[in-house]
Amino acid sequence: MTPASLRRIDPAWWVLLAAVAVYANTLGGDFVYDDTTVVTANPVLREPFSLVRVFTTDIWGFPRGASWSVHTYRPLLTLSFALDRLVGGWRPWSFHLTNIALHAAASVVFFRVLAKRLLDPVAALVAGLAFAVHPLHTDAASCITNRSDLEGALAVLAVYGWHARRGLGATLAGPLALAAGLLCKESVVVVLPLLALRDLLGTESTRAEKGARYAGYALALGAATALRTAALGSAATLVPDLLSNPLRDASLGVRASWALHFVGLVARMLVAPLDLCADYGAAVVRPVMALDGDALLGAAAVAGLGGLAARSWRSDPLVTEACAWVLVTAGVYSNVPKVLPAAFAERWWYLGAGGAFVLLGAAVRAARGRSRAVVPAAAVVLALWSAVTVRRNVDWSSSERLFESAVAVQPESARMRYFVARFRFREERLAEAFAHVSVAVRNAPEWAEPYGLYGRLLAFQRRDAEAERAFARVTAMEGPASREARRFYVDYLMARRRFPEARAQLGWLRANGLWGDDLTRMEGYLRAAEGR
Repeated sequence: MTPASLRRIDPAWWVLLAAVAVYANTLGGDFVYDDTTVVTANPVLREPFSLVRVFTTDIWGFPRGASWSVHTYRPLLTLSFALDRLVGGWRPWSFHLTNIALHAAASVVFFRVLAKRLLDPVAALVAGLAFAVHPLHTDAASCITNRSDLEGALAVLAVYGWHARRGLGATLAGPLALAAGLLCKESVVVVLPLLALRDLLGTESTRAEKGARYAGYALALGAATALRTAALGSAATLVPDLLSNPLRDASLGVRASWALHFVGLVARMLVAPLDLCADYGAAVVRPVMALDGDALLGAAAVAGLGGLAARSWRSDPLVTEACAWVLVTAGVYSNVPKVLPAAFAERWWYLGAGGAFVLLGAAVRAARGRSRAVVPAAAVVLALWSAVTVRRNVDWSSSERLFESAVAVQPESARMRYFVARFRFREERLAEAFAHVSVAVRNAPEWAEPYGLYGRLLAFQRRDAEAERAFARVTAMEGPASREARRFYVDYLMARRRFPEARAQLGWLRANGLWGDDLTRMEGYLRAAEGR
């Protein structure tokens, strides 16, 4: 192709191709981390399939009133998994292919709705490519379960784009897209304050159209809330556990300081995304004032974005909008107005980072006239980000690799240490397993699960008194996290021929929601041991 013909290609195609290229290596990945509960163990996705069950259960497939429902309602996410299974069976590539398609679509819509408004083809392309290839997005795009962030972002971008247009079609399409987005992820509601700001800055739609659209948005929000309430019995979410969000019981001041820390962390990741991690839970986030370097950077970023937004209000409304996309995301996910299910997650910034990429495009646009080195420098940065994304996808290819990479970044992570210990235990690398699980029980003493493996490994070392104390911690803790731990306790009891106690633990597991095949297998082992 000649340079002239290349220039005639719609830049959106380059954005789409870049998004597909950097995530192509996820097709060889497995079901990873939460995929094992949300996807492969989800009873709704098993035969016989029922569309009614999709809309009347939570994200794990539990119906209203079930023990330990997670109270997360995302039926369109579950439906997309069902379609993947229909196409490719239970082969992971089918699920990953849909993630790639959704990320590519979101990247193109981002380019069309926001980046292209920079009115500079090169700057717009840089912003669109940044959205397509940035490593911060791997948490959302590489993990099958986190598809909800891709679907939700696509819905928000669609609503935002239609809101600025005139005509009956846009008036109908916007609320429909909002309703669909809310059934993929609850946080899609973030689009409403962004739309209000967009109207203050000016749109092409008339006052009557705006009124009709906001009425439609209210109807969409009400319908999604009604469906959620009917399915789960409540519109509210459950109180988070301390393992996932150690800030649950922290004061407002502590949560605010961590909010600034997280903004600073994102600012660093946007520039140099070298310490990405799958866990920001117990021991990684501590419920104390976090006035560290990231918090100071976050405070500077919030102040700078606020000042830039105010200064650009009249002269460059798109810059004000971009600042709002970052600041509103930070506000929603700050843990200040509401304590969230997790303290922090990289996938939450899938949409908010788009505002930062528009600001990057605006900076390229402003600097192009001053230096010819700007575009080559941007190309180098995009190439480096792409390489990091491709490498990070390898971490997401299996649970073991993901957990190991998290421990390398956050050595104090109780959750990741325990998960690595389980793999080492299965590989009979008992010394390594003990080292990892010891960190887990030290850093998350309120979490039952590691104590089961800890007790089992102590028993292998003939430290039975300590093992008994560890198992006593397990049986004293109720809830779904103690199920895995009780499996180890059953193994311990069977090894010591304490069969009545083992049977009692299996009875607890049957009464408290352990999936049938695993329980049946354990009961078979017990009967065989009793027979011997």
